[in-house]
Amino acid sequence: MKEFHPELQKSEALTRYVLIDPVLRALGWNTSDPDQVRPEFPTETGSPDYGLLIEGKPLVTVEAKALGKNLGAAKD
Repeated sequence: MKEFHPELQKSEALTRYVLIDPVLRALGWNTSDPDQVRPEFPTETGSPDYGLLIEGKPLVTVEAKALGKNLGAAKD
């Protein structure tokens, strides 16, 4: 995976596709099912990159950044 490091540092979308989506699938989330995984999930405080839902209700939200970028701003 080291060969993709420069590209992953430039692109959040690529980081999501290459790193985060496979982890979600490995954990049992069907990333193709919007009843389970919703991209850009709207909340009262913003739109995190993923909303993970059970029976239509959000269980957890996930924020993504390009590899190596600071998530600090996303916590606010």
